[in-house]
Amino acid sequence: MPLEVRAIVWPASFPEPPRGGRTPACGSRVILGRPAWPRLLLVFVCLLAFACGDGRPPIQVQLIVTGKADVPTDVTHFEIDLAPGYLPGSLSVVLDYQPVSVASKGVSALIQPVSLIVPATGGRHVVRLKASFVSLRGRETHVRRFSYFVPKPAAPPGARLVSSWPSQGTKNLAQGEWIQLEFSEAPDDELRSSFGLTCANRPIRFEVHQASETFWFLNPHGQLPSGKRCSFEWTEVGRSRLLAFTTAIAGRPAFVEYDRERKGLSSPFPDDYFTRSDPTSPTKRRIDIQTHESQSPIDQLAAQLEADVRDRDGFSAMGHVYIALSDGIDLASLPQSAAESVHPASSVQMFDVDPRSETFTERIPFVAETREDLGVGGKRQYSLLLFPLTPARARGRIGVVVTRALRVDPGRAYRPSPFMQRVFQPRSADDSEALQRARRSSGSALWIVENIAQPPIPREDMALIASYTTGSLDGLSRDLLHVRALLQQLPLPTFRVDRIDPEAGEVEAVVHGTWQAPRWRDGANVVRDEAGLPVIVGTTDVPFTLALPRGVGEKGAPIVIYQHGNPGDAKTEVPIEARRGLAAAGFAVLGFTDVFNRELASDAPDETSIVAQLAASLVALAHNRRMPEYWLTTHAEQLALLRLVHALGDFDFLSPRGERGTPDLNVDAPISYLGVSEGANHAPAFLAYAPEVRAAALVAGGAPIAELLTHQIDASIAPQLSQTLMGGEGRNLWLVLSLLQTAIDRQDPFNHARHLYRDPIAIDGNSQKASVLLIAGLEDSRIPNRFTDALAWLLGPVPMLEPSPRAVDFLPSAPAPITANMGPNTSASYDQVVPAGIAGTDVEMGCSPYSMSAEVATEGHFCAQVSPASIEQRIRFFLSALEQDAPVITSSISVE
Repeated sequence: MPLEVRAIVWPASFPEPPRGGRTPACGSRVILGRPAWPRLLLVFVCLLAFACGDGRPPIQVQLIVTGKADVPTDVTHFEIDLAPGYLPGSLSVVLDYQPVSVASKGVSALIQPVSLIVPATGGRHVVRLKASFVSLRGRETHVRRFSYFVPKPAAPPGARLVSSWPSQGTKNLAQGEWIQLEFSEAPDDELRSSFGLTCANRPIRFEVHQASETFWFLNPHGQLPSGKRCSFEWTEVGRSRLLAFTTAIAGRPAFVEYDRERKGLSSPFPDDYFTRSDPTSPTKRRIDIQTHESQSPIDQLAAQLEADVRDRDGFSAMGHVYIALSDGIDLASLPQSAAESVHPASSVQMFDVDPRSETFTERIPFVAETREDLGVGGKRQYSLLLFPLTPARARGRIGVVVTRALRVDPGRAYRPSPFMQRVFQPRSADDSEALQRARRSSGSALWIVENIAQPPIPREDMALIASYTTGSLDGLSRDLLHVRALLQQLPLPTFRVDRIDPEAGEVEAVVHGTWQAPRWRDGANVVRDEAGLPVIVGTTDVPFTLALPRGVGEKGAPIVIYQHGNPGDAKTEVPIEARRGLAAAGFAVLGFTDVFNRELASDAPDETSIVAQLAASLVALAHNRRMPEYWLTTHAEQLALLRLVHALGDFDFLSPRGERGTPDLNVDAPISYLGVSEGANHAPAFLAYAPEVRAAALVAGGAPIAELLTHQIDASIAPQLSQTLMGGEGRNLWLVLSLLQTAIDRQDPFNHARHLYRDPIAIDGNSQKASVLLIAGLEDSRIPNRFTDALAWLLGPVPMLEPSPRAVDFLPSAPAPITANMGPNTSASYDQVVPAGIAGTDVEMGCSPYSMSAEVATEGHFCAQVSPASIEQRIRFFLSALEQDAPVITSSISVE
C-alpha cells in the first residue's frame, strides 16, 4: 500500500506555510525529488536576496507529504531552502550516516538545482545537510541536522514462512529427509498450490502433509538425488520465494538388518513373525519361537527363555525393541527426546496399530539408544534399542518403523534389507515360507502406517516395518491376591529379638530380630496347586531391623516400612534412614532384606553382588527352563511384613520403662512406606495389595526389570558378564534382554502400577490405595529418569510438582501443595531433585558439594536420597498422613 508521511518536520524551522501556497523566500529553493522552479526566477530571487538579506537560517528543510498525484509513493520528498550566496555544488547530504549523491543540473553560474530520491523505508532516519555560502563576511559553511520518522507499512495479509528444514543454504542434506515448513498462519489453497521442488533444474514430485494449521511437510517421492543443488519455491503474498539447499553425496549402502530366512532369532525383536494364530487366546495369537541351534552361551540363554515364553499370548508391553544395523548411527539423526520421538518427521517411529485401541494410529513416545558390540571374529556389531516411555496397553499391537531419514552420515541413509524389499513387493509364486510369514506379520501395520497414520509414511520411505502383539496379562494380580488371602488366614507370625543396640541422638535403639515368614518356593520357583496358585510349603527365618525413636509417648511410634536398594540390606540402611530425620519426626523404621541380597548375594553388598544375583538367576533359568521367582517371593514377604507389624504391637523393646510397660509401636496408626532405588521398584507390587499403607515415598526408582538390567549391564557389569555369556553374536544380549522382559512380565512390579489409580483392585472390599510421592534425581545414572517418568504415567498419570526443573512431555503438572487429587483421601505427585553441576537449575534446593561429598552431590541417584530438602518433604508428607484425611505433598523447593 502507498506510504504516507503525515507529519511535517521543521527542525529549528520556519513556520509552516499557509494553506494554498508557501511563504515567499528571499533565497534559493532546491527541490529534491521534484521538478525545480523555473531557473530564471530562481536566479532573480537569489540576486535580490543576496543584496537585501532577511536574517533567516541559511538552510531550511520541509518534508513534502508522499502520496501526491505528481510524486512517487515509495520515496520521501524534501524541499530545501538555501540562503542567498549559496555556492553551487557545495551541498552534501548524509542519510542515516551514509553519503547520498546529489546530481547537478545547473543552468546558472550562481544557482545549480539538484535532484535527490530518498527511499521511504519505515523507521526513524537521521539527515545531515552541509552547504557553503558567500556573504559580505566571506565564505561560510553551515550544517543542518534533523531526524524524521516514517511509519512502517502494515504487512500485507497472508501466510509467511517463519522457519524451515532445510534452512536457506543448508549443505549435505540427507537424501531421505522431509522438507518441514512452519508458517505464520495457515497457508491458503493458493499458497499451497504454488509449492514447487526442483533438483538440478529437474522437478521432483512430492506429497504435501499438514501436521498442524501452520506446520506442513513435503515428502519427496523416493529419495532426493545425490549431491545436487535443490530449491523449494513458493509464492508468498504475491512474491516469489526460493529456499536453496544441496543434498549430500551418496556413499556406500547401509542396511537395517532383517532376514527371516536366516536360521535363529534375529532382528527385529519382538515381532509377530514369532507368533502363530490361536482363536482361543485372549489376543488371538501365541508366541511360537524356534529354539536356537547355536551352542554359544548367549544363544543357549535365548533358547531357555524361548522355552519359558512359548505359548504365551503376546510379548511384553514394556520390553524394548531390538533392531540390528549394518553400521553405526549418526546420533543427530535419532530422536533425542520424547517430543522428538513422536514428531511426524522422526527417523524412527512407534505406532499404536490396534484398531480397537483408543489411541489407534497415534505415535508412542520412546527413548532410542545405540549399542556397539563384538561378534564372531571381533567384527563390530551395531544395534538400536527403543524403550517405550508410555507402556502399551495389554492385548494391543505396536508398529515399529525405521525411515530412510535414519543415517550413518548425511550421504548414507539406511536402506531396507534385500529381504525387507521383497516383503514390500507383491506376492509371488516362488516366495519362501519365511517371506510369506513375514509379509503376513507386518501387512496390516504397513497398510495402517501408509494409509491412516497422519502424515502417512509410504513404503518407499521405510527401511523397516514390523509389528508385535502385547500380552493380555490376564490374572496378573491373581498370585498376590491369593498370597494376601492366605496370609490373612494365618495367625500372627512369631518372632525373636536377637539383640538391641542402644544409640545416642534421635534414635534410642536399633532392634535386630528374626520372624517366621511363610515359605513359597521349592528351589527357585514358587510351588503351585492344580489351579496354578501359590502354596505355602513351610516357614523361613527372615531377619528384620527396627529403629526406635527417642521419647516414644504413650501412644507409641507410628511405623515407616523401609525397603532398601540393590545392593543393600536392612541391617545397615534402616538405622541410617531413621537417623536422617524419621526418628526426629517420631517415626519408627522397620525393614527386611530382600531375597536377592539375602539369598543370592549375602556377603557385604557392593557392585559385584549384582553380578552374583544375575548369575544365580541365569543358573536357575538354565536348570528349570523357567525364570526364577525371586521377585514374586520378595513381594509376598512384603505383604507378610504387614502381619509382623501387628505382632510387634504389644512388645516393649525398651523395658524396663518404669511401671508403664507401654508398647513402643503404634500399630493402629497409618503406616508409611519408604522405598529407595530397588525398594522403589518393588513398591507397586506391594502397594496395590496393601491398603494398610497410607503414604509411600518412592525415591530414585520405578523401573521395569529387564530395562533396568539392560541399562545397568551396559553401564557397569557388561565386561564381567561378557566373559561368561558372550560368544556367538555379542549383540544378541540385547535381544535376550528384550525376551527376558516377556518371560518376567508376571513378576515385574512395574506391571502392577496400573492397579493403584488407573485400575484399582479392591482388597477385602477396600479400594483405597496409598498416596504416592515419586522423587527422582535429575540425570540419575543408576536408574535413569525415564523409568520414573514412565511409572508416573502408568500410575495415573500423576502430575509433576510445579515448579519442575525439567518438564516431561507426556505428564501433567500441578502447583504445590497437592492433596486429594487422586481421590477424596488420596494424593499423588512426582517431584525432581537437582544434583550439583546441572546448568540452568536451582542447586541450593537439591545437593551441594559444600555440604556432602562430591560423589553424592553430583549423582542424581544419591542426591534424591540425601537432599535435606527432599528428606524434609517426604517427612512432612508422612506426618500429614497421620493427621489428615488426604496426605499433603509440599514442594521440596519451599522447604526452608
